[in-house]
Order: sequence, then C-alpha cells, then structure tokens
Amino acid sequence: GARKSGRRIAATQGNADFQSSTIFRDRSQMTIYSIQRLSNCSDHEREIRIGDGQRATLGSSPHADLRLHLSFGLPEACLEVWHDMDRLLAENVCRDPKLVRLNGHPIYSVAQLENGDLLEIGQDAFAVVFLYDNPPAPPRPPAAVLPATVPAPRGVRTTLKPVRLNDAIFQHEPSDAEWRDVDVLPQLMDQHDAFLFANFKHARIPVPDRASVGVDLFENAPKEIREIYSLHTISKGTRDYTLAVYEKLRHLDAVVCAIPESDTKSSLKDVKLYLAWFARPSVLEMTLQKSPETFSAALLKPFKMIMLRSSNTNNWVMYSKAGFNPTELNLKS
Repeated sequence: GARKSGRRIAATQGNADFQSSTIFRDRSQMTIYSIQRLSNCSDHEREIRIGDGQRATLGSSPHADLRLHLSFGLPEACLEVWHDMDRLLAENVCRDPKLVRLNGHPIYSVAQLENGDLLEIGQDAFAVVFLYDNPPAPPRPPAAVLPATVPAPRGVRTTLKPVRLNDAIFQHEPSDAEWRDVDVLPQLMDQHDAFLFANFKHARIPVPDRASVGVDLFENAPKEIREIYSLHTISKGTRDYTLAVYEKLRHLDAVVCAIPESDTKSSLKDVKLYLAWFARPSVLEMTLQKSPETFSAALLKPFKMIMLRSSNTNNWVMYSKAGFNPTELNLKS
C-alpha cells in the first residue's frame, strides 16, 4: 500500500485509477499540490496546499483540514490526502464509494491524483491543480510590439459549432481552422466592449506600468499568489496596445478575453470572488468543463461570452451561458 507517513497540514483529495489531462507534464518540477474549492466561500477557505511529506483530511468535522460546506450528515473524515515521493495520494477513509468520486468515478480505497482532476465528496466539489516552485520558463516573446494582424484569407467560414457541456454552459468552436482569434478580437472590442484578463507574471513578461494596465487585481492576494501571478484588465481604450498584449500572451496560457453582460465595471464587481480562475485559461477551461453546472454558471454569469486558447486543441474557443446565440455577435472574417 501507499506510505502514509508525513507531517499533518492542509490538503485534499482525488483518485488515481483514472488519469485526466495534465497541464504540467514535467514531474521533476512539481513541488506543491493545490486543492481548490469550486463553490462560494471566504478566501481563507478557498484553497489548501500540500508539499513534501504533508497530509490532510477532508470531511464534515470542524477540525478537518478542509471542511465540507454543501454536504451534511457525512462522516467527520471522508478523505485523507498526502504527498508521497513524487505522487499525490488519496484514501477514501469513510469506505463508502458512493460518497467520494474522482472525475465521476467512485474511489474505493487509495488513488493517485493528477493535475486537472475533479474531486467530489457528497455535493462538495474541488479541483486538483499542480504548482511549481521553479517552473520552466516558457518561450519569451519578442520585446517589440508584434506586427499588425494579417487579414484572414478570403472565403473563411465564420460560424461557430456549439457543444453543450451541461444545462448551463455551451462551448463554441470555430468551424474553420483558418478563422483566427486575432481577427475576431478587434470585432469583439469595437462592437461588444470586450476586454482582457492578462497574467503577465505567469507569462514571465515584465508587468507594464500602472498607467498602461491599471491596478493588479491580485495586489491583496496572499504573497505566494502574488509571486507567481498578476491579473490586469485591458480594454479597448488602447486598442492597438490591447491587440499587441493579446498576441504576446495568447500562447502562454496567460490571457482571457471577456464580453461583459452589461459593462466592464459591473462584470468585474460580479466576478470578484472568482478572479483566481481567470488568471489561467487552462484552469478556467478545465473548471468549466468538469465542475458542477451551478459553479460553471456562476463563473460565466457576469459575461455574455469568454474567449480563450484551448489547451486541448491549441485553437481558440468560446464559452457562454445556455440560451445565448453567438450569431448575435455578428462576427466576420
């Protein structure tokens, strides 16, 4: 069986019999495992982390390292999680496979967690995210502003294929691979007041001066978050600059385009509790695809649509609430 020694701290769970997509693939760089709650809560209850030799308990007990919020009448300890060598392991200690699930599958005993896994205990849901102490640097884009966008080829089909993820969320993929996001973005900015969530620190690009990008939405976040992430909003007030930022960050898992439901100020106010999910397109996409529909709907409530580069297809994709017709955007090539 898996070794269970180690200092007790805060952490959470998952399952190993089923392998999910991996955002980070170089295990030699992996040092910290993060378990992130996928429901409304105060900031100090949002996330717990597990490092070398640490372990934690999830359950209904007030003394659990991560207490269940939405499930009642469950055992005081449902899941134990610990870091063993280069693996994150979890054990269903309540021994009821109906209560603890990983990516929809029951956990019967001990399982290994993978990056991007969705863990459910009763009605509570959590995402497993791997963090690095010293992440490998992604390719640095040129310092100079990139050239102006080249017009899309003639005859490109500008239709979106809808894929229903659940009753609350739809995914929209371009039907033509030649239809590019850098051609779509100017239209979204000019016609629909779209703006960017930009994470310069994750992209390892120096954060521009405040006059260019405004305040860092993470300036009051814990130190360990501020050291690796920043989050700024950039709007069409500086159109050319916004386009240049998008082109620099779009392949670095560091930018999300959002179309506000009403206006940018109101959307930022409504999304305040969920900003952490907009720092990384890959994490946001994984959450929308795997989390309960109530949480997915809460993430998208302040927006008509969001656009990001998919980590699955390496092409752009849009997400919207059910009932929104993307033809309303009137997009052209």
